[in-house]
Amino acid sequence: MLDGQRIMSGQPIPIGSHQLSISHPKAEPFSTNLFIWYGPHHLGEIALKRSTGTLSVQSDPAAALLTIMGPEFAITLTNSAGMTRTVPTDQYALEAQYGHGRLTQSISVTPNSVASWRFAPRIGNLQLTCNQHGATYQLLNADGVVVESGDLPSTVRDLPEGSYKVVALRHGDQREETALVQRGSTKNLEVKFTYGSAMLESEPSGATVETSDGRSRGRTPIRLDELRPGRWEFVLHRDDYEPAQVSLDIASDQTVSFRTNLVSSAYVRAMNDARQYLQSADYDRALEAASVALRIAPSDEAAATIQKQATVQRRLQRAEGFGKRGEYTRAIGELESALEVAPDNDRARQLLADFKERERAQAERRQQEQTSRAKVMFDAFMAKNNDSGLFEGHELKTSKSLADVESGIMNALQGTMPAFVINQHGSLEPNTFYIDARQELPKGLRQCVVIAGQTFPDEVQVFWKVLEYEKGQSTSVLGGLVSVSTNVGLTPVRQTRSGQYQITEGIELVRGLLQRAVE
Repeated sequence: MLDGQRIMSGQPIPIGSHQLSISHPKAEPFSTNLFIWYGPHHLGEIALKRSTGTLSVQSDPAAALLTIMGPEFAITLTNSAGMTRTVPTDQYALEAQYGHGRLTQSISVTPNSVASWRFAPRIGNLQLTCNQHGATYQLLNADGVVVESGDLPSTVRDLPEGSYKVVALRHGDQREETALVQRGSTKNLEVKFTYGSAMLESEPSGATVETSDGRSRGRTPIRLDELRPGRWEFVLHRDDYEPAQVSLDIASDQTVSFRTNLVSSAYVRAMNDARQYLQSADYDRALEAASVALRIAPSDEAAATIQKQATVQRRLQRAEGFGKRGEYTRAIGELESALEVAPDNDRARQLLADFKERERAQAERRQQEQTSRAKVMFDAFMAKNNDSGLFEGHELKTSKSLADVESGIMNALQGTMPAFVINQHGSLEPNTFYIDARQELPKGLRQCVVIAGQTFPDEVQVFWKVLEYEKGQSTSVLGGLVSVSTNVGLTPVRQTRSGQYQITEGIELVRGLLQRAVE
């Protein structure tokens, strides 16, 4: 500026005294008086002095890095609480970096003035400790982002104020704690891993101990340390023995002892079989299975109880079977044996009294049966037949009336193919009847003799015999007491394979016919 007006270098100006001033945004102003005469005037180089101001930056607490950045001045301070310095006037960018965050600010420094800024972040420290060695940690902020991780103990500095979650790990064990960090203070947090112990023993020893996740922890006897308090599930495994389930409540700073007798797998199988056979009334197999279990565990009460039950039930079952067949003497023997094992068994007592009464009645009945007219007649007739001793006699009993039995047998014999021909039929004495029938065979003759009588009011005895003949000589049936016309040239079948087959075939045929007739 010349005399207050803008002027360019080389521009003509009036002769005389003038005032020259030079200004610049970043320099102190320059001013001088000039006397101008004819011709050019060279002022030379004019050095302008750079304008400055004062910049004051503070950090509480000290910043890990404090950066001041301007066009002509820049500086980075480490672990600094700040600075105050004369700097060129300009616009400056300020940045304070802390352990887990940073703050920025823009500030303008003007000539001959003080520009100041104070960083005061809301941060604090977190001191982490642990009561056990070998633990690690992760520190997560409220958003679940991992802020820092490492080994315990540790001090985490310059954390923004707020709530944090500490996840500590040790040998697969995890603990979670919450820490509240406040500005300007250090929060102390101790992570505690508390443990109990378990002593496991088995008989026999050497069983593998597994946790619920299938991880093997060793073999019995074994002491397991550093177990978290709470319910623990273990399984003991040993070859040829059943797995043993173990459930223990572990408490802090305490040792729980557990001992068990392992159960043989063969014993378990035998006991399961014994129970199933006992339930299905297969008492012989139940006894066999119980005996196997007792050989493995001689003093086992459960196996001995099953053996006793099966023994008693088998004898009751056999006694009832004998009773149904009328073999009361054998039934009584079984019941008396059962009562030796179980004297208080009401069923055995009841059956014993019942069968003894039936045995007495049976003896009386047999005595009467031995003297029945039908039996006497049958034996007398057959004794007079020379061929009768070659063939077996048979007997049937029925509760049907004598008339129904007679008509039923007649119909049955005549209804088969080829039909029996009735040679003789009648009654020799009251309440009896006889039937003499024959069946023509391709190579011989089948003779059937039936004599029946009313033995008791509710019982009819049927005695019968089948005589088989082949071509040979003539024969007389029923010892001649009843006249029977037979083929000439017949002889009793010989004891050959084919002959025995014919005899068996005849017996089964007649037996089936008579049974259907009396049922």
